[in-house]
Amino acid sequence: MKIDFTTMTIYELIALILSGVAILIPIIAAIWKKFIVTAKLNYFPNGNATLFFNQSGSYLQIDGVFEAKRKPIVIKKMTVSVKRKKDDKKLNLNWSSLISPVNQNIVGNYLRTTERAHPFQINANSMACAFVEFTDTLDTDGKTIMINMAEITEKALQYSLYYKSYDEAKNTYQSYNGYISAKNNISKEFFWEIGKYEIEIVTEYNKRRSKYKLLLNVDESNYQQLNSNIDEVLLVPLKKRYGVPFAFVQANVEVVNLD
Repeated sequence: MKIDFTTMTIYELIALILSGVAILIPIIAAIWKKFIVTAKLNYFPNGNATLFFNQSGSYLQIDGVFEAKRKPIVIKKMTVSVKRKKDDKKLNLNWSSLISPVNQNIVGNYLRTTERAHPFQINANSMACAFVEFTDTLDTDGKTIMINMAEITEKALQYSLYYKSYDEAKNTYQSYNGYISAKNNISKEFFWEIGKYEIEIVTEYNKRRSKYKLLLNVDESNYQQLNSNIDEVLLVPLKKRYGVPFAFVQANVEVVNLD
């Protein structure tokens, strides 16, 4: 149908223009939102990190929150690079577990839910907790540690058959030359020395990548806590034979945002 604008009153023309604008606005808005507006991902560490050393080597957990601005965001992968500032040695880790920020108190014991790391979505203009454990998914350190544990594991079996008490077996076991040699080698895999560490978290999302820089400090107390785990790693095969609980400890440290 052909419209004759010459016969229209000014009011009819204005009404026609407004109708056209009303039709175009949602179309323009949809195009703007889909093709022009970009998603932005913000990361806010809550100031806490947990450092570990055990049979899997050195690794850590970092607690924080993601914020999705303007559009929904799918977090596809996270990696972390930890650089020891005094010698620039690096520890490169991948996300391995997502830790629930909710604690359950069951008969005085606090439990937290852990799930294998996986992509997750954050709705537009909302936030999501990201308590993430980062480990060496290739288990490079773990394999090195287990190689050094092979001989003393056999010794642990022999001593458990000979000694009735764990303490007697432990004294002989720790004075054995193979134990001392294994401890020296495993100590070389220990990463958490006293000093400052720069952390770079790389997050892949929506075909993009963001980097966030943090700083943490390992003090004398943290070092002593974690270093004691070297002996605990070596005692694992003997403790298994005697049914003695493991006594691994972790170090909670403060994290500062450098961005």
